[in-house]
Amino acid sequence: MLKKKLVVLGVALGILAMGSPAAAFAEIDDTYTPYVLPAAVSIEGAVITPCESSTIMFGASYWIAGETVSVSAVGARVAGANFTPSVNAGADGSLSATFQPPADGDGVYDITFTSSTQSYTAPITVTPVANCEADPQVDQALALTGGGTSPWIYGIGGGLLVAGSALITVTVLRRRQA
Repeated sequence: MLKKKLVVLGVALGILAMGSPAAAFAEIDDTYTPYVLPAAVSIEGAVITPCESSTIMFGASYWIAGETVSVSAVGARVAGANFTPSVNAGADGSLSATFQPPADGDGVYDITFTSSTQSYTAPITVTPVANCEADPQVDQALALTGGGTSPWIYGIGGGLLVAGSALITVTVLRRRQA
């Protein structure tokens, strides 16, 4: 009875060792923001480096057609940032504006759009880099978090599988002899 339990345990451990957990991978796109945006607003490049720019887009009917919207920015060393201080909404009420952080930008910049009817603040996070020409753009995929399987796991799993198979073989041979 003990031998059967050891065989079952050996096979179960071999299966567990060989079966790696499925890693769930997701991709973060450029429109990620830490909170839910209204349906008509999107931010391309909510997290950028000083070498990149961010575009805030408002969909149709967000603003009154043709209305003037003032744009202001608040953040560290914002005087060196590049953005248009005033934009006009399109005929359909849509609007698009670009924000380029200062060369030494760091932290969160709040870009506020204000008209006579409403206002909206878009947060843009700037992550500093040492040199724009030397640092390639960061891959937007998720970081490797250990979801993969190490080669030594395969070795241990294979060894357990061989040991379990050997136990089964020895048990079958002993029964035939008995």
